[in-house]
Amino acid sequence: VEHFRRIRNECTADTPGCNMGTMYWQTNDIWPGASWSSIDYYGRWKMPMYFANQFYQPFMLSGYVDYKTQTLHVYTINDGFDFVNGTATFTMYDLATGDRLQSWTQAFSSAPASAGAFYSTPLSNAMKLGGCGEKSKCVLTMSHNDDDGKQNYLLLASPKDVASLPDPKLTITSAKPASPSSKTQFTVTISSSTLALFAWIDSATVAGYWSDNGMLLLPASSGDDRITTLTFTAYEATTASALQASLSISSLYDTQTTVLSVMNHE
Repeated sequence: VEHFRRIRNECTADTPGCNMGTMYWQTNDIWPGASWSSIDYYGRWKMPMYFANQFYQPFMLSGYVDYKTQTLHVYTINDGFDFVNGTATFTMYDLATGDRLQSWTQAFSSAPASAGAFYSTPLSNAMKLGGCGEKSKCVLTMSHNDDDGKQNYLLLASPKDVASLPDPKLTITSAKPASPSSKTQFTVTISSSTLALFAWIDSATVAGYWSDNGMLLLPASSGDDRITTLTFTAYEATTASALQASLSISSLYDTQTTVLSVMNHE
């Protein structure tokens, strides 16, 4: 979806305006089963629904690597009616250790109802600026000075090729009603010791949705565990204890560990 949004104002040199909108299939299911829907039959959001909240933001930074030319391109996507001027901050993280490496900035100016590249550089230069020695071991985050804490990120290599990840030691520390009388909205706190890719919290027996999920959890700047607070909205009244009993949390680290364990036993 980000790709199609990026090419709003480009198609060929002679024919600008390649794409003016996107739709994805499909949103929901009409019966229980394994499918490509982003919401299951019971109304529980799958990972694509959370990502849709991100890739349909009215204004965002979006990047990709052209592997033919080994070039990093970063775009502004602006569906609003106003110019957006600001400074993008790029920060590189080491996937193998979870460490924050280096940052650099780039100014941008984005016209209303437009999309366009504002930063292009050889991938080797981006890796040098970010202190990344091997692309399979790095993830690049992109944020701007008015993003309300939201940021996009880019793996420099395919997810299947990323380096072995550190154990983020994901822990659900509490689940409480959002207000004393609330029976459908809850505040859930999780802790992580280092970077976690695609962190996924699941409520197996309580149907509802989260304020965010499938997350990139970055390490805390202080070196302590990072504390992340999420909101869960249940479709039917329940209790904090029932919700907490239904919760589990995992990340790409767990998938890697499972795959390696299976391979070692074959």
